[in-house]
Amino acid sequence: MSGKFEIYPQILSLSDVGYRGRYRVDYQTYFFGGLGVIYHSPKSYHHSDPKEYYKLRGLLTEGKKYSPLVVSVPLGAGFFFTWKRQHRFGFEFQWSWVFTDYLDDIHDQYVDPSLMSSDPMAPVLANQWIDQFGVPSAIQYGPGSKRGDPTDRDNFAALTISYHFLIRTRGGFYRSNYSWMYGRHRKWGGTKAKF
Repeated sequence: MSGKFEIYPQILSLSDVGYRGRYRVDYQTYFFGGLGVIYHSPKSYHHSDPKEYYKLRGLLTEGKKYSPLVVSVPLGAGFFFTWKRQHRFGFEFQWSWVFTDYLDDIHDQYVDPSLMSSDPMAPVLANQWIDQFGVPSAIQYGPGSKRGDPTDRDNFAALTISYHFLIRTRGGFYRSNYSWMYGRHRKWGGTKAKF
């Protein structure tokens, strides 16, 4: 959940000014920034059974509790264009900074199993390593060994491609406000009086 403030620079846009149908293509570029809240629940599986996933937050794999809710700062840019007045195509890129390093349940160091949850899977999932060929390693890292980088918080990116179709209606509201869709284009210069 997030709230964003968007800016549409006129120099990067081509709009149908006045909705008179003079441009068949409407192009908009925008930039945005905001503030949000994310709920996260990292999961993992053991190499012996890749089909069964375990929730890691309650296992205390590093001996510490962390909140499932975290504040995020989404930033990004996008554009969309409307083709033939009804087909809208959009593209958006968003980069989100989050105020946590536990999105993947990895933060700092390996800890003694006695500091973890009493669940027998806690030390197993906290200390497993698989090489690039998918083969589990027999190496077991002891308490104090480096597990993550506590100086670098997690963040993530999202790329969105969208399509919208504007449905025409016979209602009076839409005919009066979106007359350009129905072919009733007013001419420039207003109306002429008859004598």
